[in-house]
Amino acid sequence: MQKVNKYSRAVGPKLYPLLILVMIITAVLLVNSLYLSGVTFYQWLTDTNIQDGFYLWMFLLHLIIGLILVAPFVVYAVIHAINTRGYQNNTAKRAGYLLLFSALIVLITGLLLTRYNTDIEALNSQYRSLLYWLHVLIPILGIWLFVLHRLSGRSINFKIGKWLFGISLCAVASYLLFNSDLPETTQQNELFAPSLSTTKSGDLIPSNQLNNNEFCITCHEDSHQQWISSAHHFSSFNNQAYAFSVNNTKAALKSRDGHANAARFCASCHDPVLFFSGQFDDLSPAEQTGKDAMAGITCSSCHLVEKINSHQGNGAYQLALPIDYPLTGSTYEPFKWINQFLIKSKPDQHKTSYLKPLHSDAEFCSVCHKVSLPESLNNYRWLRGQNHYDSFLLSGVSGHKVTSFYYPDKAKDACQDCHMKPVKSDDISAKFNPSSLNREINDHSFDVANTAMRFLNDQPFDEQSSALLKSSLEIDLFGLKEQNIENSNNNEIQINANNQFTVKPGQTYQLETILKTKTLGHMFTQGTADSNQIWLELSLYDNEQLIAINGGLNQAGELNPFSHLVNAYVIDRDGNQISMRNPEDIFATLYNNQIPPGAASIIHYQLTIPTEIKGPLKIEAKLLYRKFNTPYYRAFMSQTGLKNDLPVVVIDHSTVNLSITDKPLTKPSEIHWQRWNDYGIALFRSGEYKQAMKAFNHVINMGQTQGLINAIRVHLKEGQITLAQQNLTQAQKDATFPYPWQIDYYEGRLHFINGRITQAINAYHLILNNNYPRTKQANFDFSKDYEFLTELAQIYLQKALQDETPETWLQKSQDMFEQILAINSEWSAAYYGLFRIAKMRGDDKEAELMDQKYQYYKLDDQNMDQAIQLARKKNPAADKAANRVVIYPFQYNKSYPLTLEDYQTSSNIDVLE
Repeated sequence: MQKVNKYSRAVGPKLYPLLILVMIITAVLLVNSLYLSGVTFYQWLTDTNIQDGFYLWMFLLHLIIGLILVAPFVVYAVIHAINTRGYQNNTAKRAGYLLLFSALIVLITGLLLTRYNTDIEALNSQYRSLLYWLHVLIPILGIWLFVLHRLSGRSINFKIGKWLFGISLCAVASYLLFNSDLPETTQQNELFAPSLSTTKSGDLIPSNQLNNNEFCITCHEDSHQQWISSAHHFSSFNNQAYAFSVNNTKAALKSRDGHANAARFCASCHDPVLFFSGQFDDLSPAEQTGKDAMAGITCSSCHLVEKINSHQGNGAYQLALPIDYPLTGSTYEPFKWINQFLIKSKPDQHKTSYLKPLHSDAEFCSVCHKVSLPESLNNYRWLRGQNHYDSFLLSGVSGHKVTSFYYPDKAKDACQDCHMKPVKSDDISAKFNPSSLNREINDHSFDVANTAMRFLNDQPFDEQSSALLKSSLEIDLFGLKEQNIENSNNNEIQINANNQFTVKPGQTYQLETILKTKTLGHMFTQGTADSNQIWLELSLYDNEQLIAINGGLNQAGELNPFSHLVNAYVIDRDGNQISMRNPEDIFATLYNNQIPPGAASIIHYQLTIPTEIKGPLKIEAKLLYRKFNTPYYRAFMSQTGLKNDLPVVVIDHSTVNLSITDKPLTKPSEIHWQRWNDYGIALFRSGEYKQAMKAFNHVINMGQTQGLINAIRVHLKEGQITLAQQNLTQAQKDATFPYPWQIDYYEGRLHFINGRITQAINAYHLILNNNYPRTKQANFDFSKDYEFLTELAQIYLQKALQDETPETWLQKSQDMFEQILAINSEWSAAYYGLFRIAKMRGDDKEAELMDQKYQYYKLDDQNMDQAIQLARKKNPAADKAANRVVIYPFQYNKSYPLTLEDYQTSSNIDVLE
């Protein structure tokens, strides 16, 4: 039998050049892979991102080389296998076949990881992780198999390979050692002041770097389609209401200062494309209809935020341009395809640039949804503006507030939990949800209450458009009290237990109506609380015929000014209402009817039953929402006398039937304890402590410790310390009370009031330690309740005044005040505490600095009081609404609107006891 010459036939003269080509391509690919792996390992080791433009070009080279290698490798492997199929060297053959199999795995996993086809790409992150590690680790096995394959055959000189590997290793190490990033700029930049926004470079950003949604749509079509109808889209000059306001502000500032730089305060959040590109200051009327002015808050405006500079709001964020992938921005279609192909194949850098952990935090939203008015804007002083963030932070919903009236089963971590709920999507960024068995993204329509936005921009208005509003509050037509009766039952309240009241013809009653927040994590209403129009409409029907109303609209859509509004009445220094969204003139607040989360408000109505009625009688209550009041709507639409046809949404409604009888009021009926509790909370918040105490006594009598805790709140307000202590002692007996930290809190509070400082500290420390089973399960964390922390810091300060070695306690107090300022750097009480500490230490320089900070952030009560008095004289309806207790009358037997004289002469009774 003829012996086979395996060495001459395995790689013949014609196959040898192909082998050399495969070896060269493979060597280049290995060097390239060594660099890519080195960067990945370095990032894992140091937790820093050093992927730059060079890295991305190298990755593109990796893809190109890998694809180039496929054809010659497969051809060589097939021919080589055929040539050696009869060989007797089984060790070399097995190693060769395993090497071929390993190489095929590397090639296949590489192709799958490229995401070149979204129909077959590995979307599940676990599968992608498996593919990635196979792609990374199999080549190591392949190198060993190649060496084994060659060692089993003809000898090979590895000298060149060793030198190549050594040089490559040194090059990669040098790159990793000397690679550095740009320095960051976080201080306020004069280009952007008085906004607190910055850019990483400190320079302006070309508008095409931010106004580039077309780049995003390719992969994120669902997100973009949701964004189209969002408030973030209609935030700039494509929003008539905003454009009117900001143009007026810029004109007023130019008239006053000669320039409108202070209006940047608005632009950093409303007009980021114009703002960061430097176009905002001198924007002409013609440019206001251009692409950049109509862009709103674009994808990149949010997703390129790299850092939150502070918790002060006013645009306190830093933008950082992304590291561009090769061929980014190219208009040549093949290059655009390659760019998208590369991003899909190596999405990590794209994710790092555009999606960061901070995007899931409430603090991210705070940078624009927390506002203060700087002195450069109002030519007066620092003033607090709208503030979603702190009302969320200091709530039971977030799980941070120690003294909240109610708490959820599970704390909400961030605004996004409600405003960006997961929705089904086929976008490439969608993640599989095992609960719904769908791939989902966070909804980028950003559920909000702005119902005018879609209406004014020809977007469809449907139930989904107002879904966040519906049932966010609840109306409870709680009870009825008789007025001006002479018997001993004048304190009786008839409870709406079965959707029924009994009334007598000719009698006047006080109707107790409760508004309670239900699904909100912040104040209602937030945002533009001065121009938002939310009101209660109460209607009295006789046999389905309307006979009396409070809160009605006339034919022009104008609201009766003597209606109860859930708003804030903001005034200028002359007492005029801020009615044109002119923030430069804001000076003080006459009244604020907003309701905190998990709380309630009381609205009293005067209701007289006509002597001649047919019946049956019914009261219907509606809580109605309209985004803009009529004066502002007419102003920004530039149409005097325009009917206010903006959508009106019914947030909640309730009805109660009235049975006509001459019998006296019935005894209070049995109802759920929480309704009594809500009634008490509403009365407590309005300062009606005597009535609140009666309501909480009902809760106590029903065996609910919440009533005892709320009674303590009342007694502390009234200075009745002994009664508060008695309620606390009784509450401490209930081991099942769901909020045990509140027992510790009020124990500490009473200890402090009674001068037992050490015991007070111990009680407060129990809360800080947070060792309550409920708080662990619900993710509550009271270390962010800066009002509670302020009390503790003040207790430390008091301890320092009593202790023989005060410095220890002074330092504890200082540390606590500094911890508070890390949460809220505008908290005047913390600066006042630090001022006191500095004075006690004899540090006059520090004391002066802290006093300046305190004076800067505290309210200017004296000047504000003067403006408030002027406002009350100018507007009788606002004057009435600003009273601590208000009784709203029904309008009878006249067509709306009543004259001003009708309202001024209407009965204004005192609260019934």
